Amino acid sequence: MSSHFEDVLSLEQAFRTVQSLSIHDRDVHVRKGLLFDALDTIAGIRKPDFDEMCMLTKARQALSEVEGAMDERTGDVLLPRAKAAVAALEEFQEGFFLPSRIVENGLRVPGKNGDEVIPLEKATREYLRILRNAGHSFRGDPKGDTYKNARTRALLASHEGHIPPELPDLAYLYLLRLLAHPENLRRRPAGNNN
Repeated sequence: MSSHFEDVLSLEQAFRTVQSLSIHDRDVHVRKGLLFDALDTIAGIRKPDFDEMCMLTKARQALSEVEGAMDERTGDVLLPRAKAAVAALEEFQEGFFLPSRIVENGLRVPGKNGDEVIPLEKATREYLRILRNAGHSFRGDPKGDTYKNARTRALLASHEGHIPPELPDLAYLYLLRLLAHPENLRRRPAGNNN
């Protein structure tokens, strides 16, 4: 019973956060924070997790699922904002520009054993996680200059930093997906939300 109550509270929180995204349509900083709050909340009650929701292939898949779950007239009303969010994620992914880091197959970043190349989709996901975690600070690990700190700096320096104003509506897309497929609601194991 209590887990159901927790899920209901989490759903209410997701709705309120997405509603706040609509209200704060001109404040990109506030919308960015609300995006991360909403994705964390949705990830806490439903698959996929935060990182997957920041991937263009997953966002396109979610949009396709939502489009398939509603008739055309309903889609005409509900989908423009979701489609704009997916387009914004694609635009954001194209924001990696640093010639010394861009390679044919993606972005060159520090890894545990030296430089590695990661696809731009993964770089985007990692960059968005950095922004999410930056609510605590961009400073990294205070115990030393680990490869993670170097990777964070490389990702931040490699991107133009522009966040399309429609990007926070990814939360709206994933809330629509949740509404379109409520049968997929499930509890996530505690501590599995990074």
